[in-house]
Amino acid sequence: MFLVASGVALLAGCGDDTNAAPLASATCGAGTRCRVLPNGDGNLDARGSTDADDDVLAFRWYAVDSQAYCPKLVDCPCGWSNTPFQGFIRDTGSALTTFRAPPTPGAQLVFQVEVSDAEATARACSIYIVDDL
Repeated sequence: MFLVASGVALLAGCGDDTNAAPLASATCGAGTRCRVLPNGDGNLDARGSTDADDDVLAFRWYAVDSQAYCPKLVDCPCGWSNTPFQGFIRDTGSALTTFRAPPTPGAQLVFQVEVSDAEATARACSIYIVDDL
C-alpha cells in the first residue's frame, strides 16, 4: 500500500519479514515411550507440528541407529537406539507414517522427525520399546 504525502510516495504497512521456525511435535516422545510388537507395525505421527507463519511444512523421518550417527546430543534430543533398527519406515516424507519393528524383544527404537519450512528446521522424536506386551 502506498500513501502519497506532498507528492512523495511512502510505503505503508511494511511488516517484519523474519521467519519463525516451526515447532516439531511427535507422539511417543521422550516422556511417553510406546510399545510395539516384534515384527509389528508402529505409528510415527508429527501432525501436531506447527508453524507460526503458516508456512508449508516438510517432514523427514529417520531411525537414530547409533551414537556414531548422531555424535552431538543436541542434534538427537532423545539419544539413540540401543539396537540397530532392522525394520523400515514406510513413508519418510510424511507427517503420519508407520514402521515395521524388528523381531528383537527389548529393543529401544528412537525415531526422529525433522520438520522444515522454507528457512528453518526443528526436530522431535518418538521412542518405541519392542515388547510382547
